[in-house]
Amino acid sequence: LRNVEHSAFNAGEVLKYKLAYGFINAGEATLSVSKAEKKIHGRDILHMVGEGRSISAFDWFFKVRDRYETYMDEKGAFPWLFVRRISEGGYNKEQDYKFFQNNGTVVNQKEEEYEVPHGVQDMLSAFYFARTLDFQNAKKGQVFEFPAFVDEEIYPVRMKFVGTKK
Repeated sequence: LRNVEHSAFNAGEVLKYKLAYGFINAGEATLSVSKAEKKIHGRDILHMVGEGRSISAFDWFFKVRDRYETYMDEKGAFPWLFVRRISEGGYNKEQDYKFFQNNGTVVNQKEEEYEVPHGVQDMLSAFYFARTLDFQNAKKGQVFEFPAFVDEEIYPVRMKFVGTKK
């Protein structure tokens, strides 16, 4: 199993966002990182939670109550477990993915098994993994790519380095 040296995030981090629909305040989102109590394969685990919700004044228009969780290997920056519970304007979805990173498979809540590349990300862990990438020697226009397993498919997540600002 891989190890990724980084200082991009740690247990205790909380990010809060205000969400707008045009100029109207529509919702809020929170991303948090905590230390999980259990280990997997003897490795320390971080528990990331992403929650998004429309504010009560916007609920009449489009009510959102989303929760994403990933249990990420602290040293390897890859997921072991992903939980998705979303409710968006009457559309609901529940997903559970167990990642078997040591043998390159994912099993969903229906016990269907999928072959995936080692180190594959889920939709929440991809955000955190992207933060571990080293852009110190990146060239303008350089593309960084890694795989993510979303909705029972593997997608390439691509990010283009466009430069730095002070």
